[in-house]
Amino acid sequence: MVKDDMKRFIYVSLMTMVSLSAMCQETYVNANLTGSDLRGTARYVGMGGSMDALGADLSTVSSNPAGTAFFRRSAGAVTMGLDMQTGVEKFEDAKRSHVSFDQAGFVYSKQVNEDVWLNMALNYHQSKDLSMIVNAAGWLTNGSSQGRVSYDKGAIGGVVGLSNVQPSSRHPLGEEVYSYNLAFNQLDWLYYNSVVYNPVVDPQAPFMYHGAQLYDYGSSQRGFISDYDLNMSVNVHDRFYAGLTFGIKDVHYRNLTEYAELYGPNAANVEGVYLEDYRKIRGAGYDMALGVIVRPIDASPFRVGMTIKSPTFYDLKSENYTAMMVGVRPGSTTYQGPTVLDIENRYDFSLYTPWIFGLSVGHTIGKEIALGASVDYADYRYTNNRIEDNDDYYYYYYGYDDYTHADRAMNHNTKSVMRGVLTLKVGGEIKLLPQLAMRVGYNYVSPKYKSSGYKDGMLYSIGNNFMSTTDYTNWSSTQRVTAGLGYMGKDFSVDVAYQYSQTDGTFHPFHDACDVTNVAMPTNVSNKRHHVMMTLGCKF
Repeated sequence: MVKDDMKRFIYVSLMTMVSLSAMCQETYVNANLTGSDLRGTARYVGMGGSMDALGADLSTVSSNPAGTAFFRRSAGAVTMGLDMQTGVEKFEDAKRSHVSFDQAGFVYSKQVNEDVWLNMALNYHQSKDLSMIVNAAGWLTNGSSQGRVSYDKGAIGGVVGLSNVQPSSRHPLGEEVYSYNLAFNQLDWLYYNSVVYNPVVDPQAPFMYHGAQLYDYGSSQRGFISDYDLNMSVNVHDRFYAGLTFGIKDVHYRNLTEYAELYGPNAANVEGVYLEDYRKIRGAGYDMALGVIVRPIDASPFRVGMTIKSPTFYDLKSENYTAMMVGVRPGSTTYQGPTVLDIENRYDFSLYTPWIFGLSVGHTIGKEIALGASVDYADYRYTNNRIEDNDDYYYYYYGYDDYTHADRAMNHNTKSVMRGVLTLKVGGEIKLLPQLAMRVGYNYVSPKYKSSGYKDGMLYSIGNNFMSTTDYTNWSSTQRVTAGLGYMGKDFSVDVAYQYSQTDGTFHPFHDACDVTNVAMPTNVSNKRHHVMMTLGCKF
């Protein structure tokens, strides 16, 4: 692989840039924190999550809060699972399988009078598993390289030029390139101060780029988003069911990226570069959901459900450490820059996800068959990237409106990258015996990303200013197939389920918004996952 070739050229020297502060984030990174997987109890997953109108399952606390109103006895459940990713190479210390704590909760059911039941539920579930390995490698043509992306920003003017070369005791050449333009990001600083600015080769034209021939990429994304939901629901005459859920989300996200480029012959005798980026995001958010289910015909078990979920209002903290290593041909005198250069940042930002609207139907046939279907819609074009107002620098550019306000440039980019997403869930359950049930389900999730979307490094945005990776993947639709079995005793139940999901995508190592001829060849990637789980439940 190219990365292994690169490491043979690298020897160590160190230079560090002091950490800075920022108050926003970038579209593709934020998109990782939006949406949810199919997670919950084994019964819920086995039926493909199609229980939003059927109810009587703890996982409906978040998908349709009215679903808990169908409980007539108090109940509890705990779910564990095993998640496995296939079709990828092992990357660093990342594991392709891991144990997951999927769900734990209970519902307390109280009959108020002959026609009214009032229930309260508390439930934890892992709404999104962020663990994923991505491998990609390919050719670079037309002199393409991320170094050229940085070079092109200077070539068009306004971002960086000779006026940005400043005296510096930290740099081997005694000079450092730095720009206060918000389009000049962490990677531009690394490239300019390693391979783009080189007054040794030509003092009259010190800015240069080196055409790359190959790239190699690997990333290990780990973590999860946990939901802690408090729910209250009411059942009126077994005809009208309503519920309200208040949720708190806990975010744990880590990502290690390694990227290498092998250069062709060049005047500076640079063989190539190797980048390593480590990013961690922690924080919390809150949201609310309102749901109703109605049986329109008294003599029929057919029911219709509706759900409205508010945005999740996130307050998050991000930190990254990014290092560049430069491979130089032995004996070269035309490269005198650092062979290792690094940068790190820590900052706070806010993120508001879009509203979610859902419709569902459910029907039972006797006590043997249950059928359900639901459709949800969320428009991710309206994901709101926000800036915190606590620094005079940001006041100068944006003004104080509130504690946070929208990053208009990044939100405009989000509209050009993201889509509205439709999630279809269908499933059913049949009792083979009075105590034994078999379940199947299917999900289709439409693409969240436009195929023409790209990570725009030219945005005049604080989120772009502190960007530390250039790669992006436009993932297409997701399909899930599920199956399960359940044993239901009088007071005790055991459920098992299996889920297979697949999402294909197109990986791009970078995009040059300044020069349409500087194009990197995309690579097809896929996220294929197997998930097995077991739920132990009881009624009391």
